Amino acid sequence: MQAERQSSWSAPTAYEIESAGKEMPLKDAAFLAADTDEDGEVTLDDAFRILSYYSLSAAGREADWEKV
Repeated sequence: MQAERQSSWSAPTAYEIESAGKEMPLKDAAFLAADTDEDGEVTLDDAFRILSYYSLSAAGREADWEKV
């Protein structure tokens, strides 16, 4: 059951949990996807990059991780 639950965490939710000082729930590919700057942590910078990428994409602009 725990493995199923871990795979359902989203990056923003994981950021909120880690910011509150609790154990990071992401341990696998989801963590790697949430760690957009690849520094080994899911931080506010990662959340900002994810939301920026999403905003550009939603606005019909070219969304590129290198430019976010």
